[in-house]
Amino acid sequence: MGLLLLGLTLIFFVIRTVPGDPAALLASGGGSGDASPEAIAQIREQLGLDQPLWAQYFGYLAGVVRGDFGTSFQFGTDVTPIILERLPKTLELVLGATLIGVTVGIILGVIAARRGGVVSTIITAMGSFAISIPVYVLGTVLVFAIALQLRWLPAGGYVGWEDPADHLRILILPCITLAVPFAAIVATITRSGLVETAQQDWVRTARSWGMSPNSVYGRHVLRNSLTAVLTIVGLEIGLMFGSTILVEQVYSYPGLSQLMIRSVEQRDYPIVQGVAIMAAAFFILVNILVDVLYGVLDPRARRR
Repeated sequence: MGLLLLGLTLIFFVIRTVPGDPAALLASGGGSGDASPEAIAQIREQLGLDQPLWAQYFGYLAGVVRGDFGTSFQFGTDVTPIILERLPKTLELVLGATLIGVTVGIILGVIAARRGGVVSTIITAMGSFAISIPVYVLGTVLVFAIALQLRWLPAGGYVGWEDPADHLRILILPCITLAVPFAAIVATITRSGLVETAQQDWVRTARSWGMSPNSVYGRHVLRNSLTAVLTIVGLEIGLMFGSTILVEQVYSYPGLSQLMIRSVEQRDYPIVQGVAIMAAAFFILVNILVDVLYGVLDPRARRR
């Protein structure tokens, strides 16, 4: 709760430092015309923006405690349904990219650790290159090469689950764009963890008992190395949630991030605050799940 309160407080005051008056934007039709001071003052009063900042803050806190995140300035409706409509779309990208990134990353990390030599060097170099590419550059390249030139997949947009095949086809490129740097990080951590764990005394003991190399790697080395991977996965999922802002723009994907950008442009404080709280809650939930998985992989964590 403390982290949520801190995040809410920061976003509440930071968004209000952005130049621009929401009342003036609404009164002028989104900045497309001039508005009289009387009309702007009336809208400010309707939105509660004429109150002192501290009164707005504590009023918003009281509403959040009741489950009321306010009314959108631009849509004129409750914020919660607007966010909940877009949230599953963004979660699809994050969860799909996580599945791809973790699977590919662990496989490449295991190959690099077990093969070593040139194979390990190539995988490490490819991982460093993948991490250094900004997601908007990678997304643009994939759209140009795969969607526009080869025409294998759609360049963007959105189709609901009414057409599952097209829905999944549209998700492939955005998920790959998010997953590439994620997989590179997971591969690097997996390789380092495996190399370090394989040198432990208890691993050599397992080998001396006549266990097969695959059994030693699967039951002892890999399982004990995944705790470090879990830490990175928990952090990277939260960062990936932020990366969707750029990816959704590249692929014209109607998720939370596009809503967030539009709301910042329109100074729609309630939606910006609601999306920020949702992202913070998601990040905290993921890290709680990571702590639970620690206990599954490491019996010592369960005893602690």
